[in-house]
Amino acid sequence: MSSCPNGAAPMFLEWGNTSVTIDQTLARGIEIGIGTPQQIVALTPSSNDNDLYVVNKQACQPSYNDSCAGLFGGLFNPTASTSYVEVTQAQWNGTAEPNPNHLSHIYFNDDISFGNTIVDGFPAFMDQLGYGNQGSLPLGWNSTFLNAVVAQNATPSRYWSLWPGSRSIDYGVPGELVVGGIDETRFNPQNVATFQSVPECTLCAIVTG
Repeated sequence: MSSCPNGAAPMFLEWGNTSVTIDQTLARGIEIGIGTPQQIVALTPSSNDNDLYVVNKQACQPSYNDSCAGLFGGLFNPTASTSYVEVTQAQWNGTAEPNPNHLSHIYFNDDISFGNTIVDGFPAFMDQLGYGNQGSLPLGWNSTFLNAVVAQNATPSRYWSLWPGSRSIDYGVPGELVVGGIDETRFNPQNVATFQSVPECTLCAIVTG
């Protein structure tokens, strides 16, 4: 049980293979449903991002195929979602982030689901076609995802821990994102360490000596 004010338990989300097309093309990521009806995407957890990013279905046109969809962790088709609302950047309630390449983003709000939680009108964006990689789940300092799960009383806190698992072909093991706590079966207090990191990349450790 949680000792935090909202009494919620930590949320456990698997980081593993997710079917992202009707033909069951697999992509490794954290499974998120977006839109109405929901479209399944597999997002890569990112400590450098504050906003949820998905790849526009147009990124795989005109020769759409499952391999392309799998490469991006699934695709989002805004025209297929009845709850999709495109907005201007000024209207958007996401986080203002640097855009050094001056890319043209599409900002929108739509319903998302993860675990047993549904959030209506969640802020997200799509990149300019030809740029970007697999969609990402934001875990940065001002993450809209972490803010939302606490606001929904789905987790006790914005604290998170991540176990990557293994992508070994022969011995692959799913990873795990825990929001609001840690997986005590994978935690050894004797191995806890602190490190300096690159200012622009919180998980990029600085090696000295």
